[in-house]
Amino acid sequence: MATVTYDLKELSRLLGWNPAHCKVIVKQLGADPNGPISEDIAAKVAGKIRRPWPPQIEAEAEAVAS
Repeated sequence: MATVTYDLKELSRLLGWNPAHCKVIVKQLGADPNGPISEDIAAKVAGKIRRPWPPQIEAEAEAVAS
């Protein structure tokens, strides 16, 4: 099974949150914001900023809405 990782830019886009703030939270969680961010850390970041994880992809959201 492949491990899912994110870079900081991708994580901030998925969460709809400022990359600088995501970077601070990733650092607070003890991870390197310049390296790959594990799905576990990504979920913890989402929890800290009260965002759903995993994020709902736009295409899925549109399908559910229609």
